[in-house]
Amino acid sequence: MTTAMVPSHWDDNTIITIDEFSEMLGLTEHQLQELTSRGLGPRWHRFQGRGRLYVTAAEARLHLKTSMFIGGETSVS
Repeated sequence: MTTAMVPSHWDDNTIITIDEFSEMLGLTEHQLQELTSRGLGPRWHRFQGRGRLYVTAAEARLHLKTSMFIGGETSVS
């Protein structure tokens, strides 16, 4: 089990890369992308369609509140 939360002092517009978010959740990037492909992860964005995948802090918070990460806890194999 992992407790995941976006730091409260981060502004809603703070950019979180996929590697940062996966580290917060205690998952690999591959596991996080797999969850997203099954509709269980956040919607990722890219700057001008290129570069690292990212999500905003507001989107990450919403995802953690409304997804399988209810209460900030999950188990992923």
